[in-house]
Amino acid sequence: MSIKRYEGVSVTTVTPFHDDGSVDYALLDAQTEFLINGGVKILVVCGNTGEFTSLGVEETEKVIARTTAAVRGRATVIAGVGWSSPIAGEIAASAQAAGADAVMVHHPAHTFISRVALRKYYEQVMARISIDFIPYKRGPEVSDDLLRDLVSDKQVAAVKYGFNDVNAFARLVESSTSDVTWICGTAERWAAYFWLAGARGFTSGLAAFAPGKSLALFAALRRFDYSEAMHITAELAPFEELRQRHHSANNVPAVKEAMHQLGIGTATVRDPLQRLSEAEQQEVSQILADWALESGRSPADPLSGGSTVSQRPNATSPVQ
Repeated sequence: MSIKRYEGVSVTTVTPFHDDGSVDYALLDAQTEFLINGGVKILVVCGNTGEFTSLGVEETEKVIARTTAAVRGRATVIAGVGWSSPIAGEIAASAQAAGADAVMVHHPAHTFISRVALRKYYEQVMARISIDFIPYKRGPEVSDDLLRDLVSDKQVAAVKYGFNDVNAFARLVESSTSDVTWICGTAERWAAYFWLAGARGFTSGLAAFAPGKSLALFAALRRFDYSEAMHITAELAPFEELRQRHHSANNVPAVKEAMHQLGIGTATVRDPLQRLSEAEQQEVSQILADWALESGRSPADPLSGGSTVSQRPNATSPVQ
């Protein structure tokens, strides 16, 4: 399997919920179709934006399977897995059976971690699958030395680096001789800097409702148009800053609020998250207006399929 398939914008999809907190699988299908129609080629299902840690194992497996079925081979599907090695391995095996292209192992949530045992943890998950494997770093618990060791395994096709130490990332890329795709795991605001250091893609939550913006940023980076890339980065900064508030507690609620206002999702999140305040909801409204995004239906209406978001002529259109 070519590692090139992991270059680009990896959209971390949301998990839509009904008002009672149950998963809305019909809406999940429609949101998947919206992303495919928007030019998205890489979907990360049950990532942090998908509220992975708030889902049960059966729910996680069903969300992955449902998304993979809706994609129908039109995009690369990366399934998020985690928790203990038996649980992570179970979800990984289920994802492979459902047709996912790769599994991404979340940054470990364990209180105490041994580097040697963490290497074994990854090995145990990899042993359950034959599809591609992607480790995810969000902090020092996953050392760069461990990543350098891991990428020597041919099953490791990419690395999601979600720790904002660009110098350390650059040293890791430069010192590695393995053929993998390095992915900036901290979205649009850091994408250009990680690109210069060797990343060839970035993850995005805001692409769940505005894929054209993220795809345009990647296109600018790919043609080495850093002036345009930084212009787009500055345009997207207000939304990313809103997501970072309250120790990043706004991260997922802000994305879901934008989707709700555009009529392509619900604002419902699971504990320990909560919906944005009314003042912050108004900020989202202003950002969407500034980006010239509008909805073709009322946010209260269910999304029946396809893209309901139209972009005014001066908005950035998706890059194929």
